[in-house]
Amino acid sequence: SMRTLPVVTLPDDSSRMRRGFGYGPSGGGAAWGGVEGATGGGHSGGEEHWPHNTPHQNPALESKILALELLLYVLDTSSPPALLSAGPQFQFAVRHYLCVSLLNNCTSHLSRVVGLSLRLFLPLIRHLSSQLKTEIEAFVTNVFFVILDSPNSTLEHKALVVTLFEQICSDPDTLAEIFLNYDCDMSAVDLFDRIVNTLAKMARVDQVDKQVGFLTGGNVRLAT
Repeated sequence: SMRTLPVVTLPDDSSRMRRGFGYGPSGGGAAWGGVEGATGGGHSGGEEHWPHNTPHQNPALESKILALELLLYVLDTSSPPALLSAGPQFQFAVRHYLCVSLLNNCTSHLSRVVGLSLRLFLPLIRHLSSQLKTEIEAFVTNVFFVILDSPNSTLEHKALVVTLFEQICSDPDTLAEIFLNYDCDMSAVDLFDRIVNTLAKMARVDQVDKQVGFLTGGNVRLAT
């Protein structure tokens, strides 16, 4: 049987975000189950009632942010060979727990949670792209592109996604692997082409360019 993602509170175009996310049989990993709960992987966690960007006022939010920061530390400080040789249990946990958690948290209304979740995606696409080919395609097309295209997304969240793409595009090896894994695969979407076209579309919007530059301190330049 197939286990699908739990229903979470998303904007009006949430069905597009959930499309393409299918996972295999559930099970295994009690410790990862605890991480999934701490990061909000199993449910929305009542985020609509949480104060914005004030984790010290909410223990649940503080726990979520701490769990995301610990996961980011583990993935950032682990060498690529260590991640690739971690074994099937690690890959199962990443696919069935971490990816589910990231889906929930990438669609959070809290900018700090969204930012940490997007940063967690970076080591996955750089070091585990072959193992997570389907999941990466689904995240980029059904979450990141939707955030950029949706009128329901805040400008700050769009800026975070653009920053993620800037980090992805700064690594030639990652870009080459995206092109080979997707654009050269007749059964996959042309992910490299869509990323380029999406960023080009964003760059043509002068007002977005000015506002995103302001939000990111001028570190991300969308247009010349």
